[in-house]
Amino acid sequence: MTQIVFVDVLIVLNTVVTFIMLLTTASLTGVKNSTGRMVLGAITGGLFSLVLLAPQMSAPYIFLTKSAMAVALVGISFKIQSIKRFFICIALFLGVNLFYAGVMYGIDCLFAPSFISTKNGFSYFNIGSVGIIVLCCTVYAVVRILKKYVLPDSRKPRIYNVTLFYDGKSTQTKALLDTGNSVTDMCGGDVIIVDAAVASELIGCDEKIFSLSGGEILPILGERGIYARFIPVKMLGTGKVLAAFTAEKAVIETETGSSFLKKPCIAVAEGCFDELNYDALLAQSVII
Repeated sequence: MTQIVFVDVLIVLNTVVTFIMLLTTASLTGVKNSTGRMVLGAITGGLFSLVLLAPQMSAPYIFLTKSAMAVALVGISFKIQSIKRFFICIALFLGVNLFYAGVMYGIDCLFAPSFISTKNGFSYFNIGSVGIIVLCCTVYAVVRILKKYVLPDSRKPRIYNVTLFYDGKSTQTKALLDTGNSVTDMCGGDVIIVDAAVASELIGCDEKIFSLSGGEILPILGERGIYARFIPVKMLGTGKVLAAFTAEKAVIETETGSSFLKKPCIAVAEGCFDELNYDALLAQSVII
């Protein structure tokens, strides 16, 4: 039996599905996004679904098509500031696609509904205009529920326990995930901005050193065998130049487990964390 495919229904349905996938990917990564960019990405994903009308492709070609789609949609939908995060978002988006494909395959195996067709990695629902409206309303309700009760709220401050290690010593502190902080070391490493009290406890020096002028800090630390330099950073919307040194490692306790950073750059901010319930700042890329 030949299945009749209405192109407008195919595009609209897959646009809705793509939007859900992008929303899920954004929630898993915490990456910055805007509704406008995600809608544009979803429409692009809907247009990609026209591949369903092409001749049946082999698995390698389907994978290449899905990969190309993931690269395009992630680039369109999200504002990403590092190659590392870009590829992580691509991998997660492909993972969400795989989950969706598994659900569709399961429905097909269990119920074999006549109104669902799958081909070349895309699905088509022959449900008509009323069905599309019902589906869109259902999706909207599900998205609202997910954002309110399941997925993390990007507006809520995210504070993590962090342990820093240097020269056989360690110290613990609380760090805020600063979504406006995209700083990286000139050598490409991760950067953690900490209060002077945390840094002085870690390296065993007087925290008043970090209140001195720039030309005085580095020689004093150098006399103690601590190689330090200055790096420009943007923290909490303000640009600064801070003294920094390299730690042995850092352990960050997140919602999903522990994240380990090897040789992170520790930038020291003096007097910036007074009366706050955290003493450090993490860039978004550090968590992923």
